[in-house]
Amino acid sequence: MDQFEKRPPSRWFLLTFLLIFAVLGFSGYLYYQNESKNQLKHVSEQLRSISELKSQQIIEWRQSRIADGQVLAENPQLIAAVDDAFQAKTASATSTKRLLQHLQSIKDNYHYQDVLLIDNDGKIRLSLSGRQETILNDTIFLAQEVAFSTGRANMTDLHPHPNFGLVHADVVVPLILGDDGKKRRVGSILLQIDPNTFLF
Repeated sequence: MDQFEKRPPSRWFLLTFLLIFAVLGFSGYLYYQNESKNQLKHVSEQLRSISELKSQQIIEWRQSRIADGQVLAENPQLIAAVDDAFQAKTASATSTKRLLQHLQSIKDNYHYQDVLLIDNDGKIRLSLSGRQETILNDTIFLAQEVAFSTGRANMTDLHPHPNFGLVHADVVVPLILGDDGKKRRVGSILLQIDPNTFLF
């Protein structure tokens, strides 16, 4: 018999090979699972960070818009000009033109969709965009009442336009003349915001 005759591999060799293969496969599976969890955790942390950053940006944006309105609410010359414009007998063409220029500057430089003047009856007396309807919707009317009760500008939530369905928000600016003892409501300024310019 040839001493170099090949012998078939033993069962132990095959079992060892299968065991090694199984261990390697299981190790790869565990590695894959661990990496998947790490990646998922990493992505979740990124999404949470983005969400927190966006939330903070929205808060700051809202505060900035309200601050725009409060600056107008604390401007006695502007309030007097609006009062004159509402009192047709005392309004001069020059003062009315100056008021319109001022409101147009606010609209253009602060990127508002529209600027409106509202009287104490809730009627739209002026719209820079040429808005035709004359009566406010309930959302803005309630915000106007809150603004007058606090004496400070406030901002509505997003809401659809009653006629066109366009979603927007409004900064409501209360216009009040006089000192603490003799305050008089003049009306309000409405700064209309297109949320697409910031939120989306």
